[in-house]
Amino acid sequence: MRSPITGIVALFVLFVVLIVGYSSVFTVSQTEQVLVVDAFARYRIKNALRFYQSIGSIQAANIQLTTLLNASLRRVLGEVTFITVVRDQREALMARIREQLDKEARRMNTL
Repeated sequence: MRSPITGIVALFVLFVVLIVGYSSVFTVSQTEQVLVVDAFARYRIKNALRFYQSIGSIQAANIQLTTLLNASLRRVLGEVTFITVVRDQREALMARIREQLDKEARRMNTL
C-alpha cells in the first residue's frame, strides 16, 4: 500500500523535470546556426569617489559591464564563421573581445 505523500512527491518531481526540460529546449530554423557563448568579466575600481559619482552602485556597474561585454561578444563573433569560433581561433577571438571591452571601459572612464 502506497502512502499519499509518495504520490504527491512523485508528481512534484515529474512537474519539476517537465519544467526544466521545457525551459532547456528551443527551436532553430534549418537555415540558422546557434552557438551559446558563456562569458564573464571582472572589473577593478581604481577611484572609489569617481566610481560613485559616475555609476552610483555596484548593480549599475554590473549592468553596464554586461551590456559592454555582450556588445563586444556580438561584434567579434559576428565577424567570423561558426568553425572559427568553435575550433580554429577561439583564444585569439577571446583576446579581441577582451581588448574591445577594455578599450570601451577605458573610454567610458568609469570602471
